[in-house]
Amino acid sequence: MSPAGLCLVLLGMVSGTPPENLSLDLEGRLETLVGTNISAAVPPKHVSAIFSLTPGVLLTDRSQTGVLKLSYTPLLYLTVPGSDAYPAKVLVLNRFNYEASNQLSRASSISLIGALWFGDQNYSPVVNQGLAPGSGTGQPSGIPPPPGQLPAVQIIRVITSTTQLGFTLATSATVQLAFAAGFLFSEGANDASRLELPLQRGPFVVARSEFLLSERDTLTPALRVGFLTYGPIFWTAGSTVENGSSVTVAHFQEGLELLGSELTLKWGHQESRALRTEAAVGLAVFNQSSSSDVPVGQTGELLWYARSIPVPAETFAEPIARATVYYNVFPDEEPPLQLGATAALAPILNQFAGTVYERVEGILTADWTLSPYVRLGALAGAAYSFSPPETDIRAEVRAAWSPATSVAIAGGVRAAWINYVVPGAFNGFSWSVFINVTGATGALF
Repeated sequence: MSPAGLCLVLLGMVSGTPPENLSLDLEGRLETLVGTNISAAVPPKHVSAIFSLTPGVLLTDRSQTGVLKLSYTPLLYLTVPGSDAYPAKVLVLNRFNYEASNQLSRASSISLIGALWFGDQNYSPVVNQGLAPGSGTGQPSGIPPPPGQLPAVQIIRVITSTTQLGFTLATSATVQLAFAAGFLFSEGANDASRLELPLQRGPFVVARSEFLLSERDTLTPALRVGFLTYGPIFWTAGSTVENGSSVTVAHFQEGLELLGSELTLKWGHQESRALRTEAAVGLAVFNQSSSSDVPVGQTGELLWYARSIPVPAETFAEPIARATVYYNVFPDEEPPLQLGATAALAPILNQFAGTVYERVEGILTADWTLSPYVRLGALAGAAYSFSPPETDIRAEVRAAWSPATSVAIAGGVRAAWINYVVPGAFNGFSWSVFINVTGATGALF
């Protein structure tokens, strides 16, 4: 029996049902990109080209009440600067994902999901990280992530792992409860990368309930609590930490722990077949432990050299507000044109510095299915953080042609404008033009 089958047997023991259906799906995506800030092998803003290859395998094992999915989708980048000064190189990001679920009864279910990423991650805002293979996930042109924090360098060798065990229970026809607990581990995978992405690990729990108020209205209160322990966080010369220290030489911040909790209340309203709205409000409370700054070099200011400077603990609260509108322009006709808009005010955790600050962002999306074979899409997002003041703007326009359910050809343009306080490879304008071909043994859309 395969490892997937063995795992599903263990899940099936809960319900007494053996695994019945084992399937294997394969997918491959080849993408060519030309643009700026896409390859770390050339100077910033210089035009270069890279080829990305994403082979994928998805193993699915099903029983009458459960399912197990295992996937491996490595992302390979081949840079082609085209000069002896910047030779071609290959970057590999290994990505493993798993998901197991089992229906314990008509009203309850249990699930286990997780991921392990290891390798060279490209943080360029105009390079797509790709999607997992399998039915329903094959957006061949990809969707860039919403505006978010970026490191000061482009390529970081990372190791990241997340695991989450969840349980859902429907107490009535109008009330559903969900509980989850998990663990996060993330850091740079070598000494140089840990200067950019420090170790951060810790557990988290999530509790959510959904109340069906009417046929058109749902109310969803949710609570998330997480605790992160950090390894040494490196700060370059001239930088200061957010919570009290004012060291201006290169230094490490040591001993930081972060306890964060978020309580939100979301209301969803289905106005019509064409229009759906969501609104959420909440509060986030964070506690940063006391830590210390340890300078690591001498710059002429002996006062700071070889001294450990205490950084006081801090507790603070930040508001949360979100609003989303989904609109189907042709609800009763084909082809559908779906529009979406989101505005949010919420705190963001900078994983590269261990700091938390408030940020406002907006995202616009459009997806137009012209026919069963042709799709057009666009995404634009902008974010601004208040302290420190930083701006992140990204956009993508794409088109996809699918002559068969298992094949798609896509192309488009991505652009970004970044203005971060810490100088990095991405500050300023960058762009890329891409074309890719995706094939799979199953349906792409």
